[in-house]
Amino acid sequence: MTDLHEFYGPNAGYVLDLYERYQRDPNSVDADTRALFARWTPPTSGVEQPTPVATVIVGSGIDKVAGAANLAQAIRDYGHLKARLDR
Repeated sequence: MTDLHEFYGPNAGYVLDLYERYQRDPNSVDADTRALFARWTPPTSGVEQPTPVATVIVGSGIDKVAGAANLAQAIRDYGHLKARLDR
């Protein structure tokens, strides 16, 4: 295993989490995983870095996000009042 292409989605995150635990304390993972991580290092290129949440919220306009959430909740709460069931 030379890169993370063998793992998809959350599985790649799980492997990286195990590797971080292994780096802090090798005895925190099982013997087979220790043997694997002893000869493996995670790739440094091609791994997407997460965007900070504050950047996402400020960049998209928090008032629009809050408005959409309020609209969705209003539809859930009061949408049944406009339903026409007797036609």
